[in-house]
Amino acid sequence: MFTKKTVTAVLGFVLIVFMADFALSSTNIYNYSYGDPASLVTAAGKMIMNADYNPLLDITEQTEKKKTQETIDNIKNNPSFLDELKKQSSDLLEFDVINTEIYTNDTDNQLSVVSIKWKIKLEQPGNNSDNMQLQQSGNPDLIGKTNTQSEVYVDYLLKLFNGKWKIISTRTVN
Repeated sequence: MFTKKTVTAVLGFVLIVFMADFALSSTNIYNYSYGDPASLVTAAGKMIMNADYNPLLDITEQTEKKKTQETIDNIKNNPSFLDELKKQSSDLLEFDVINTEIYTNDTDNQLSVVSIKWKIKLEQPGNNSDNMQLQQSGNPDLIGKTNTQSEVYVDYLLKLFNGKWKIISTRTVN
């Protein structure tokens, strides 16, 4: 039937395929597809919420890749910077993709815009002067009512590079 050498070769090949598949899947723990701009932006949002900037290098190019590399360099040079980023990330409550548009009129310059709505936790006032002014105003509709969240809209611009969508810039929308 099979020789010991054949069985060893087959098992070795299966092990190599398994390890390669594991290595590829472990580098894409955010489950995105380079063929789907919305999945890349969703993954980027999760990376930002986790203050996990190294994986962003794989899905960014041009200006956005440069900003990501600067952030990583700042973390390496100043470890307390990561603590500040984690604090900011903890204020990010959730996000939703609200629109995806793909512009393919020019085959050499295919672009996509993915629009996101972020929900951000607002810092609550204690007994500060603004809160005291609300109480002193006498307006019962204002007393005790403070916003706990804000919504921020961000457009992500992506470009197709060798069949892979990559984020090239972001813009906050009013």
